[in-house]
Amino acid sequence: MAPIKNSRPKYAVFGFGVTGKSVCRYFKKIKANFIVINSGPIETWRDTSLGELKYVSQEDNALKNELETVDVVILSPGIPRDIEILSQYNGQIINDIELFYIEKKSSPKIISITGSNGKTTTVT
Repeated sequence: MAPIKNSRPKYAVFGFGVTGKSVCRYFKKIKANFIVINSGPIETWRDTSLGELKYVSQEDNALKNELETVDVVILSPGIPRDIEILSQYNGQIINDIELFYIEKKSSPKIISITGSNGKTTTVT
């Protein structure tokens, strides 16, 4: 995993489900520069509880231009890396786990629980 090159990168949170919203909350906390990308009309998935965010629909003709201003795409689970718009993207594509590893790598320990079933029960 390559380090993020820009000292103040611009991110795109690609996917606005549970993971995407979690990343957005983190980015708001650290005052990161980011946009949110999801499919469908923005009115159907916008979340006003997160405050003011810049939303872009996957179907928006301006998405390609927006992606040209982004250093790192944070890709949510379930969104394949080989979708057309990302095949034209030249920046770094990582997931939320990679992001938090990069951000917290100075911490003494990182403990992860992965898998498709039982994480919440195990952590509890």
